[in-house]
Amino acid sequence: VHVTSPTTAASCGAVHNTATVATSNDGTATATARIEVLCARIALTKTADKPLVTAGDQIGYQIVVSNHGAGRAHGVTMTDTLPSTPAGLSWRIASASSGWTCQISGGTLTCGGSTTSLAPGDSLRVHITSPTTAASCGTVHNTASALASNDGTATESARIEVLCPRIALTKTADKTLVSAGDQIGYTITATNHGAGTAHGVTMTDVLPATAGTSWTIASASAGWTCQITAGTLTCGGPATTLSFGHSLKVHVTSPTSSLSCGPVDNAASVVTSNDGSASASARIEVQCAAIELTKTADETQVSAGDQIGYTITATNSGAGTAHGVTMTDPLPATAGTSWTIVSASPGWSCAIAAHVLTCGDSGTTLPSGDSLSVHVTSPTTKATCGTVDNSASVVTTNDGTATAAASVEVLCAEIALTKTADHTPVLIGEQIGYTITATSNGPGTARDVTM
Repeated sequence: VHVTSPTTAASCGAVHNTATVATSNDGTATATARIEVLCARIALTKTADKPLVTAGDQIGYQIVVSNHGAGRAHGVTMTDTLPSTPAGLSWRIASASSGWTCQISGGTLTCGGSTTSLAPGDSLRVHITSPTTAASCGTVHNTASALASNDGTATESARIEVLCPRIALTKTADKTLVSAGDQIGYTITATNHGAGTAHGVTMTDVLPATAGTSWTIASASAGWTCQITAGTLTCGGPATTLSFGHSLKVHVTSPTSSLSCGPVDNAASVVTSNDGSASASARIEVQCAAIELTKTADETQVSAGDQIGYTITATNSGAGTAHGVTMTDPLPATAGTSWTIVSASPGWSCAIAAHVLTCGDSGTTLPSGDSLSVHVTSPTTKATCGTVDNSASVVTTNDGTATAAASVEVLCAEIALTKTADHTPVLIGEQIGYTITATSNGPGTARDVTM
């Protein structure tokens, strides 16, 4: 006779059985047999490829189903409802053990089935991966479960933390107010305030095309390649990364001229491949000087022999500081003149050489609203009579020029003397006399008249 019975996971262990036979004319006999029912012991592990990643990096899990029991596991099936949150996930099967059929359908990973068995000590593996985006930041939880038709079930969970960068950009002017002719500059700084590493950090800045400017890169952070092409500053690129709390900087500068006056506005932007973008603006006000020159005669009319003089004043009526303020005055070479410097403003060095008065040089500055003056004088003689004309000019390195003129009329005296007898002739004994008269017939006053 042949008897059979199914077994279950509850049947594990030794199944002892003894049979006895008896006869009516012989006696009895017994026989024993033993069957060892070996149980499978299904186990499941789920391991993240990396527990911490940055948004934009690939994430993945290794799921392993193992049989730690002495018996063969039958109907081995693993299911995993794959995470759909945070956003930006798209799962695929990267690899699977031969003999283990796996597929993803409706967001659920399924491997194996009723025909899949697993011998003692063997394992079946599957590796799943997904890209991430800036929308994937946060915790990705996942739980898988495995079951065998002759053992039971096992579950295992794993989590991956997707860390997002947070890109920020600042732009700071070296000085917000400068004078025309001064250098201007901006420092542009990209900083990652997020916990994840920023990838593909690229900063662009369409530099101001203000007249009189010409931009150059003064310095840049190590690891940030910067160049200026067709007026656009570009730093970084697809391979540039920026870890948490770190910054990348670039400093650009430009000269200015009198053509640069007014606001110089500038905006820069930074983009990343795994976070987004940021922008920053800054403004520099280039203030122009406005040089003016006045020349005033001490007196517009004098008499020959009197002193003549001029006061020459350079004034900056503009908002910016005038640089390189230099005044020149070819002094009149009129006969009878000999020019000297009586006084000059502090900070304005003046000298006369070869009949030319020069004040200031390339290092002389004149702040907004300030003036520099010089006073020159000369004696006159009768040979000086007439008009003494004089023109002066001032130049700057950051504004332009100005001129001024003045004249002095030197009036000459014209002395005359007459002498008239009271009577002529006279008789002896009569009184005689003379009237002597000195007269100035010229337009000028005669000085120190002595007869």
